[in-house]
Amino acid sequence: MVAIRPASVSGFLAAPPAELRLFLVYGSDQGAVSERAAALSTALSAREPQGTTLIRIGSDELAGDPGRIADESNADLLFGGPPLIRLKLLDARHNAVGALRPLIEAPPEAAYVIVEAEELRAGSALRKLFEESAAAAALPCYEASPEDVADLVRSSLREAGLRVEPEAFDYLLAHLGGDRGVTRRELEKLVLFAGDAAEITLEDVLAVTGESVELRNDRLIDHALTGDLDRLALDLNRLKAEGGSPGALLAQALSHLIMLSGLSAQAAHGAALGPLVERARPPVHFRRKEKVVRSLQLWPSEALQRARAAVDRAILLTRQFPGLDHAIASDTLLKFALAARRAARR
Repeated sequence: MVAIRPASVSGFLAAPPAELRLFLVYGSDQGAVSERAAALSTALSAREPQGTTLIRIGSDELAGDPGRIADESNADLLFGGPPLIRLKLLDARHNAVGALRPLIEAPPEAAYVIVEAEELRAGSALRKLFEESAAAAALPCYEASPEDVADLVRSSLREAGLRVEPEAFDYLLAHLGGDRGVTRRELEKLVLFAGDAAEITLEDVLAVTGESVELRNDRLIDHALTGDLDRLALDLNRLKAEGGSPGALLAQALSHLIMLSGLSAQAAHGAALGPLVERARPPVHFRRKEKVVRSLQLWPSEALQRARAAVDRAILLTRQFPGLDHAIASDTLLKFALAARRAARR
């Protein structure tokens, strides 16, 4: 069977073709690999009158007994439904191709085999084994797109009977990663925290997820652009003490300056700053909206262009002199704070 396209995997899982017995689920999103292998297992078991008999095998076990998976697949069970074997390739050094090839060449009549693997490049022996067989299917699992995350948030909260306020939804989308497993665990914690409430609020989300690295960096950037030298110095010291990444801070500062430049250009045509910030995309966290408005008041378009150039230079310097990255980032942001103070006195 041909390889399943990423966009078609969900539809495939809802109704796996009856003639297929062998499945490879692989990809960079290991949360999705586990989740989809479990969904596939459920779908296959549901179509058997007596269900299936689950057998789990790790690739370390297979390394010591390559014939085991074929033996388990062709075993006659006295009780329960047909075997459903889940083979998890725990280590890329474990080559399972030799153990699986006999099953591909002579597929089991009753048993199912689901293989879970990490990212496999195109043309890898394991992918080719499944993609070129009429009795097998290969299902890729890549990190979720923002649209996928949004769908997962909506469906998970809807299943729990919960609404979510717009600011809370926007915050979740901005701070949840692309790993479906991690995202689902965060949503499960959020549902438990909500208890009997009917709606998830932004305060609920912040209480459960805590302050992310992005939020801490946002605070540092706001201190710099509004001239809050004392708090900026304190948070820069904390960043260094906690082993934070100056490179990530500078990259986030550059993204923020680009957003401010866009808002500043709109303000130059007469738009009011408050409504501009309210409509900004990606959305501005409610706690920093006043800071963003103040930054726009202190930094005209020309100054923002100079600030972007300064951050570009700083990013280049941190790559050239990684041992000085904290000093370079601190110097850049402290200069911004001094410039903001001078602007405020005008």
